Amino acid sequence: MNILFVGLSHLSIVYGLAFIQKGLKVSVAVDKKMHSEITSGSFRLPFYEPNITEILSQEVKFGRLLFVENASVDFNSYDLSLIAIDTKLDGVGNPVYEELFEAIEFVRHGNTNG
Repeated sequence: MNILFVGLSHLSIVYGLAFIQKGLKVSVAVDKKMHSEITSGSFRLPFYEPNITEILSQEVKFGRLLFVENASVDFNSYDLSLIAIDTKLDGVGNPVYEELFEAIEFVRHGNTNG
C-alpha cells in the first residue's frame, strides 16, 4: 500500500515511520524549497524525537520513505492521502488554519502548482 502525507510535520514523520514499520510505502509531499533542502541535506526537522534522523536516513536509503515535490504529486498513484499539518498559533494562542486550508485545496483539486 502506498500512502501520501501532504505536509511535513511531526505527525507525518512519526505516523509515516509507523506505517513503514508495518510494511507500507510512504511519501511526504513538500514544497519545492523544502524538497531542495531535504535532497541537499541542509534541512533540519523542526522537532526532536530520539534517533529520528538516523531512522529517517535509513528509510530513505532503502526507498521506503520518499519526499516528493508538490508539483510532481500524482494522487492516483497512492492508495491513501492524508493531510498532516502542524497547526500554528497566532500571537494570542489562537489557531491559524491557513496552511491547513491550502493543503485541503491542494488535495481537493489535485493542485500541482507547487
